[in-house]
Amino acid sequence: MKYKLLVSLLMLTNIAAFAQYDSAIRYRMATPSFSDAADTLIKRAVAAHPNDTGEASEFNTFIKWKNYMSPRICNDVVVGGDLFAPMNSALNSYRLHYTDYCNSGTFNGSWKCIGPFNNEYGGEEQQGRIDAIWVNHRDTGCILVGANGGGLWKTNDGGLNWRNLTDASTGNGSSVLGMPGVKWIAVNPFDTNIIYIALGGRDDAKKTGSYSLGLAYTTDGGDHWFSDTAFNALTYSGGIATISKIAYMPGTQKLFAISGTKVLYKANPGATWQNISPSAFPPGSRWCFDMNFTKLSRGKVAVAFGPTSDTSYLGIYDTTSGGVWSYVPIKLTGYTQRNDHDGVVKFSISSQDTAYMWFAAVKDSTGADASLLLKSPLSSFSATIQNYAFSGGLYYKPFGPQLFQEVKGFEVSPGNSNVLYVVNYNGALGNSMYKSIDGGKTFPYGHSGHADGRCLVIDTASANDSGLYDVVYFGNDGGIRKKRAGNM
Repeated sequence: MKYKLLVSLLMLTNIAAFAQYDSAIRYRMATPSFSDAADTLIKRAVAAHPNDTGEASEFNTFIKWKNYMSPRICNDVVVGGDLFAPMNSALNSYRLHYTDYCNSGTFNGSWKCIGPFNNEYGGEEQQGRIDAIWVNHRDTGCILVGANGGGLWKTNDGGLNWRNLTDASTGNGSSVLGMPGVKWIAVNPFDTNIIYIALGGRDDAKKTGSYSLGLAYTTDGGDHWFSDTAFNALTYSGGIATISKIAYMPGTQKLFAISGTKVLYKANPGATWQNISPSAFPPGSRWCFDMNFTKLSRGKVAVAFGPTSDTSYLGIYDTTSGGVWSYVPIKLTGYTQRNDHDGVVKFSISSQDTAYMWFAAVKDSTGADASLLLKSPLSSFSATIQNYAFSGGLYYKPFGPQLFQEVKGFEVSPGNSNVLYVVNYNGALGNSMYKSIDGGKTFPYGHSGHADGRCLVIDTASANDSGLYDVVYFGNDGGIRKKRAGNM
């Protein structure tokens, strides 16, 4: 019924966001053509707001709308005819036979888009941009996603129906209202009604810039939201600090977060936040880029610290020994790490506690940006990286200047450490997600859905040599795509 209602509304409104221009473009006239009329509107937008060049500007909205509508209209209808009649006919067919197209019991191909869907009829692109995903491993129909400009969304039926959790809090006494951007989601493994969300835009966003509204939480599944004032006070430094990641240690109620140069820890729901930033680093000296947990040796959290003086660090915090830090310096001969910019930008830890690290730097011989994949067991991590040689073994893969320069998500399959997935922004060759089945030596499989990838979650891992049956969720600027079977 909801599908029928939606399509019926689309048929009635068609291009409702541009209704004020309807008479100029809807019907076939001798002149102007649809393209000419659309170009006139674009020129008007530029003239009215010449300095507004952002992606969400009126100018770019019209461009997107024109590109979307152009192949969906019929320019050869008789004069006075409706240009949009063919699209309306297709929508009507979909309305009558939508179960043939969206039957949840079928899964055509390797990937399926499960929403929340972008609004192609106007508005800002952020409506479809997904920065964070959480999947309930006990009930994979339950999924939470964080939208760049649209709050926290939830589905209980695998994506057939979605509802916004943060917008619904308006007016009920919550201290967090409306639909801010949500860039990280952490759900208590023992009580899924306890949810923490990092509010704002991704700190590496290229289109809308970076902003932070701090940390918020709910204890009743999203009915009421509250600002975590204790956390926000600990991270405040002349402004609300960007939260680079927040996550529960698997199988526990221990909550960790990295924000700016600080590492914070909450031992259980009733505990207070602690600043556990390593004392070995001067306050404010190193940015925290990424954070993950050990799998084989339980109870440890690893944090990638940005470089100073051409050396970055991977720090390990052991909760089983009273909270002790150990550090591994990372430096590559022939590469220079820029402060607060390069180093290990993303990393993942395999089921056997092997670290796979995306390393960014400037190649000294060319002065060009470089992106390399490094590997080492955490148990025998060498003191430094020199001449591409770890004591525990290292291979590296330099990529072109575009392919993996802006990694947004990176995961090792829990079922097979030779299977790696990487998501990047502004993907080369139209792809924004890649898969390796040889431990990262090559990435022969690519997938897009949208050229701007944002996040990645592996829900179910396969021990198959190629990870053939890994269930993967991939967030991009067009919603979420899910892979249930197949290589890519």
